[in-house]
Amino acid sequence: MCIIFLTSLLLSPARTHNLEEIISDCGTKLQTFSIVQMNYDYMFVYVNGEKMGLLEDGRLALYQRFPVGSVLYDPCELPPREVPILTDAAEYGVTACKLIPYGHYEAYIPEPTTGDLHPMTGENVCVYVTNLPPNTTAEMLGRYFEAFDMVAEADVFTAPSGECTGRGWVVFQDPSKLLMVPPVLEFFPRLFIYTSLSDKIPTRTTLQLSSVPEILVPGTDIASFAEPALNHNRSGNHRRMNGKASGNFLKISNAANAGVINASAYYFVALIRRDEVEKSVEEGVFWTNPANRRAFYATLERGPVIIIFLLQEYPVIFGYARLLPDGNADKNGFSACTVEWMKHHVFLKEQDMRNIPSVPISKMGDGVPLKPEIGESICQLAEQHPSHSTILERLGQSSPNNGRHVGRGAGVVISGNGNLGGFNSVGGGGLVHSVGDRGTLRSGIGITSLPQPLGARPATRGGHIMNNRIPQRRRPYNDNSNTYVGYGGGGGSVPPRKL
Repeated sequence: MCIIFLTSLLLSPARTHNLEEIISDCGTKLQTFSIVQMNYDYMFVYVNGEKMGLLEDGRLALYQRFPVGSVLYDPCELPPREVPILTDAAEYGVTACKLIPYGHYEAYIPEPTTGDLHPMTGENVCVYVTNLPPNTTAEMLGRYFEAFDMVAEADVFTAPSGECTGRGWVVFQDPSKLLMVPPVLEFFPRLFIYTSLSDKIPTRTTLQLSSVPEILVPGTDIASFAEPALNHNRSGNHRRMNGKASGNFLKISNAANAGVINASAYYFVALIRRDEVEKSVEEGVFWTNPANRRAFYATLERGPVIIIFLLQEYPVIFGYARLLPDGNADKNGFSACTVEWMKHHVFLKEQDMRNIPSVPISKMGDGVPLKPEIGESICQLAEQHPSHSTILERLGQSSPNNGRHVGRGAGVVISGNGNLGGFNSVGGGGLVHSVGDRGTLRSGIGITSLPQPLGARPATRGGHIMNNRIPQRRRPYNDNSNTYVGYGGGGGSVPPRKL
């Protein structure tokens, strides 16, 4: 290239330059050309699918967009190679080496207790959905996406007639769960919807599902309904919107003495044995499997945790308690959790919860999270029931074949018909799983279908919804085609008229 460049200069019309001036000018141009080639001002890389510009020296300032403590991996190598991050004060959060321009990298946040890596998003805060049917509502869309994570908001764009225009959007409580949403989903059988991530939320307000009291105060009265205020908390940046919703709000009641609405409260279900309840209430400690314990305390870092207890032997709710910070795990064992009992010995049955937003007790499993409004309604109902000094004898004996499968540890509580998909799960969406280790389901029951939206009918056989549970009626007969059992037994008997 240098020879060609010199030849073009020598053959140019301007012949006033001598050879030394030409060589000097050529060296200056080559030096300028090399500087331009190494300039990273206009170059960028993709981190978790998002474009991020490089510094002048080709390195990346990761902490400018992602939280402090994030780690960066290069997926081009097998296994993926971790990109070192500088920790000194001058270049904190900057990669120690140059990155490949226009390359793709992945950022994760490590779990403080276990060290597990969780994917993150930088600026994406919601997912837009297209190709929705005209009868889609905000509640239907929100409950459908609860199969991936707890939904904070959901809404659909409507026409003047009130029908859905085919588009909607969903906001998760944890924005990192947006990476779990695939680009194509089956909303109804043979009806597919398409998703795309975005860093902007429409100005219209939505169906809110996350406003709950910070701490439930026993004995408080229920105040009048109030319109919830939207608060999006992500990496310290608050987004607040107020306005009219396109659909009906899900009214959230406020405790009169609570005063503060905390959108980061979480509710879980835990199983407790009958012979452990008295000791648990007396000492303020309950025992669960290590996986559930890690999940409870990991959630406690994001907000208060309320645990609703079910008796393992009977399908009743024993009470609820507030999880306290971990302080005596070495004393009481690895699986011990410290709690402050708010209400106990209430023994709520299935029929007691017919008039509140709830789910069947048979679908509440050990370690399963509940929607905030459902957990709040159960706790408020428990406050209205008296506490008994001992376990009631009229609860009856547990039956091993009562349609529930419960286990000590990370078990799964399922109903007798084995329908685990869609809105039959806890809180109206998702699959019934424990927060901790996934246990083995009963034989013959599998989770193979995607979550079904609100209003979808279960699969039927023969056109009748009861055909899956009631066998077809058969008429008794013998080998003689002309003889019917119970009608004379002889060949000359007249068979009954067929209906």
